[in-house]
Amino acid sequence: MVEIALTAGFLFIMLAALAVLSMFITRAEARDRREHDTDHDL
Repeated sequence: MVEIALTAGFLFIMLAALAVLSMFITRAEARDRREHDTDHDL
């Protein structure tokens, strides 16, 4: 029973970390896109 709880907790932590990481990646991509757009305007 303890192993199941530890495994579930580990999976939950990994999913949370993946969600945070993907959020940062999408924000960084959006920022890069905005910077590239301004470069093209010049």
